[in-house]
Amino acid sequence: MARLFLKRTPSASGQSLAQDLVHSLRAVGITYHFRTITRQLNGGVATIPPEVEGKLHELLAERHGLNTWPQVVAALTADGLRVPKRATLPTHVRSDRVVPFAELWLHLNPDKSTRWLACRLHEDLKDGPGHYTVQSLQLIFARVTRGLVQRFLVTVLLSLLAKHGISSEKAAWRCIEELRDAIATSMRRRSFVDGGRFRQLCRLWQLRNREPSARRLAILLQSRLGARGVHVHHVYLHRLITRGSDEVRYAFV
Repeated sequence: MARLFLKRTPSASGQSLAQDLVHSLRAVGITYHFRTITRQLNGGVATIPPEVEGKLHELLAERHGLNTWPQVVAALTADGLRVPKRATLPTHVRSDRVVPFAELWLHLNPDKSTRWLACRLHEDLKDGPGHYTVQSLQLIFARVTRGLVQRFLVTVLLSLLAKHGISSEKAAWRCIEELRDAIATSMRRRSFVDGGRFRQLCRLWQLRNREPSARRLAILLQSRLGARGVHVHHVYLHRLITRGSDEVRYAFV
């Protein structure tokens, strides 16, 4: 919009436009430094308050009769200044807009853990705009850390989902809605619960079946879990049965 205004107002300059906006905003009680407005007009700031955009639109309406947003869009297109939609997307999104994509991928890949996904993303994000550790990604996926995250996270997750035939963000949301109940069940199986109940169930099984071998139970559990798409080595299960653990996955119970 700033480029459009300057192109259609030969007598104006970037500095004079910035000064006009500073005065217009001050008249409605908003104080902005001249250099801040200049950076915004030059594209040096990813997002701006709606009041700044509104005042710039008012100037376009006053000087060039562009009273509605469709008229502004048409003028931008006519002057070759139309901004691609992807360039107007915010650089950050809420974490609860990212987590569903991770949960969908985990549902479609039951043999992979949340940590495996976090490690994969950590590698893919090394050259991205933001830096995330494996632990910070795990906390985001567990909905412990809430707030804003880099939109680049969505891009990387969509690239992983593309291998399952999900080619766009819109398609991913449609798939999430269709599989909502199944995804919730998958996430519940991945959640951790008190390990005491798991060990009690193991002892009960051994007593009822008169089977003292924890190894045999571990192999049986490995087979049953594998049939559900959860691949765990029987040695690990044997260790949980015999030595115990504070927490175990709900799927094991």
